[in-house]
Amino acid sequence: MSLSQFSDQLIHDQFSSSQYQLLHKIGEGGFGKVFKAIQINTGQPVAIKFLAIEAHCDEQQKQRYVERFKRETALSSQVQHPNIVRLLDKGQINDNLLYGVFEYVDGQPLREHLTQEGALNAVDAKEVMLQVLDALVHAHQNGIVHRDIKPANTLYLRRTGKIKIIDFGLSKIFEDD
Repeated sequence: MSLSQFSDQLIHDQFSSSQYQLLHKIGEGGFGKVFKAIQINTGQPVAIKFLAIEAHCDEQQKQRYVERFKRETALSSQVQHPNIVRLLDKGQINDNLLYGVFEYVDGQPLREHLTQEGALNAVDAKEVMLQVLDALVHAHQNGIVHRDIKPANTLYLRRTGKIKIIDFGLSKIFEDD
């Protein structure tokens, strides 16, 4: 069952917060939707990722989605690196609407950039990979394996060439022996 059937308007209607004002949707995946918003007391833009669970979703499937989302926010809070999107806040509106507030990154998924602009030149590809690998080393040093590194989970900031890794939903914690 796809969570994309959960309407944008329903999220706007259910999400009432004195801290954040939703602006517009900036992304969507199999497990939720991402909206650009403004943190009201600072005026700073943020990205709010919603796990919107269909009301008719069976309880076992709902629990898997919730656990994955909670794992993503918990693991995201454990890594602080310039090439990993920071978790700023999280919450739950009702039984069917969980959210995580992340730093807003004015970029696009590397996948979209490559589709629109073509392959990176060797120098830019090296810079991108060095940033990705540095972020992964940091995550690994904190006992976290991302498990879903791909261009769609890597935001590319065209004007700076910087990279931000997103989506720790499939990550796992490991312990050194």
